[in-house]
Amino acid sequence: MKLNYLKSLIWLFVAILLTLAVQVPMLWQGNYLFLLPNSLTILLSVLYIRNGLDFKNIEWHKNKWLRYVVFVLNIFLFIFILNRLELFLGYVDSMSIESILKIKNYENFNLIEMLQYIHNEYLLFSIASFLAIVFYNIKLFTSFWNRSKLKSERPL
Repeated sequence: MKLNYLKSLIWLFVAILLTLAVQVPMLWQGNYLFLLPNSLTILLSVLYIRNGLDFKNIEWHKNKWLRYVVFVLNIFLFIFILNRLELFLGYVDSMSIESILKIKNYENFNLIEMLQYIHNEYLLFSIASFLAIVFYNIKLFTSFWNRSKLKSERPL
């Protein structure tokens, strides 16, 4: 049981490190306006993929009501991330990089490459978080289904 908690903490640490590593180029150049939604999508994609793949070894998945709450919250989270992605892509298409990233130092800075990096990174992790949420909710739904099937097959 303690090993599962340690694995969860290690995965959380890896997700935070990956979040920082992906956003370092944008943070070095200036104030990145989409830091919070971008961090959320990266963390969710890494943690939810892990939760979906290692579903049976996570302790809190045994609580039915907690799984139900996570299932419902994931639906709202999916809609929220979809909304943020739509806002971000609309913002990128209509504005320049100076409005997305408040640049401190203009020397040795290629605006087009940074804009492509931001666009591709945000799009990649948004789609990864969508797929991870769907995959994780499928795992939650199958766990509900399997437990209800087991209860119905038990003799009285």
